[in-house]
Amino acid sequence: MKKTLTLGLITAAISITGCTFNVGTPSNTPTANAANTTNSAPTAAENKPANTTNTAVAKKSDSEPSIVKPTSSRIQFGAGETSTNVTKDIPANGIVDFVFNVKKGQTVEYTVGYDFDESDLQIYMGEPGDQDTSIPSSPKVPKTFAVKKSGDHRLEVTNKTKKKVTITLYMDIEEVPPSKAN
Repeated sequence: MKKTLTLGLITAAISITGCTFNVGTPSNTPTANAANTTNSAPTAAENKPANTTNTAVAKKSDSEPSIVKPTSSRIQFGAGETSTNVTKDIPANGIVDFVFNVKKGQTVEYTVGYDFDESDLQIYMGEPGDQDTSIPSSPKVPKTFAVKKSGDHRLEVTNKTKKKVTITLYMDIEEVPPSKAN
């Protein structure tokens, strides 16, 4: 009786799991290695909707800076004006691009005013299309930039702290002398 009960339980377990045995099938026939698709359970991939992924979302650590989308601020000079100053708040770990249009041959003098540690900010100035050759500078230090290409230039100021900072950009544009205007 125990043998019959044991064989019955094994048979029931095999039928529940969908396993089959190929008894008496020679190993050199083409069907010996074929998958049994009629009684097999679906694979894990078949059980999932097509639009889901198993990608784990990494938790951001406290030491990683959050990414803040750069903001852009266009600087325009009034008729006959060659200097300006702009005060701007930059969010924690944020970037502001000051965009201004100048002509080849002009000189741009600028200073980024900031009341705290100079290492809090990173400043770059470059020609249009030459971001790889942009010139770094420090806050509080006046810098002069000779314009080699006409067009929109960018002065990028990055806040490297975990707090909002306020800066003031002081800018003077020297006009192109008449002899170099051609």
